[in-house]
Formats: sequence, structure tokens, C-alpha cells
Amino acid sequence: MSVITRRPENRLSKTLFAPGGKSIEKALDDAAASLEEVRAERMDELKAKLAEIQALGRRCEKNAKLSDIRSLYGLSSDVQGIAGVYGMPELGQAAYSLCELLDNMGARKVWNWPAVQVHLNGLLLLADPANAPPEARKKVVEGLRQVCHRVSTR
Repeated sequence: MSVITRRPENRLSKTLFAPGGKSIEKALDDAAASLEEVRAERMDELKAKLAEIQALGRRCEKNAKLSDIRSLYGLSSDVQGIAGVYGMPELGQAAYSLCELLDNMGARKVWNWPAVQVHLNGLLLLADPANAPPEARKKVVEGLRQVCHRVSTR
């Protein structure tokens, strides 16, 4: 017996290949314009997420419950997503490193406040491009990766 699969219609593809349809350049320009329309709102959301991460991190300084680690992970993942969409690669990489760190700590049921704290400080530093030149930003990300690796191998 043969299996018949039906794919949903791809409207963008249909528009691009239809006579007189949108060119790829026009579609990309429209997408960029749409992102810019909500940029200020997303940057406010990013600041709020960073403030929430900082506050939760301080509350967990001595000891964190698994639910706290999961909440920090979720917030960091949100930061990573916003950073990726709006061209903030180092911030996204730092948020990813924090997610890895938290995932490892959650799995091992350990809490390492200094490692989390250095990641939180790194996120704040990298959130504002004016804080450091590109080479320094790369060094911060590399340092966070090293912290994450050291904690995960202990």
C-alpha cells in the first residue's frame, strides 16, 4: 500500500514564483521592515528579561530549587531568541552558555552561584554594544564558555 502525504501550501513560495509576484529582495526588505517596527518593543522586552534574570539570580544566591533553575533557563532562552533575531550574537552566545550551565546543574542537582553570577554579569555587559569593543565581547563569551566547561567537568 502506498502512503499519500499532502504538504500544506507555502504562501511565500507561491508568491515568489507567481508571475508578477514579490522578488526575494522585496520579501527580505519587507521582513526587515517588519522587524524594525517592533524593535523598540523587543528591546524593552529584552531589558525586562535581563532584569528578571538578575532578580531571580540574586534570590537564588545561596541555594536554588530546581524550579528556579528552570525559570532562569527559560528566561535565558528568551534572551537568546531576541538576541538572535536582532543581531546581537555575543549576547545570544552568552545566554546559550548560561542555558548549558543551568541544564548541567539541574541534571546534576547542584548549584554553583559564582558560575551563574559571572554569566549574569556577562549578560548585562553584552546587552549594550557600547560597553565593549567587538574583540572584548568575544573574549567575554569565550570566558563564559570556559566557566561552563569547568563547572560541567567537576
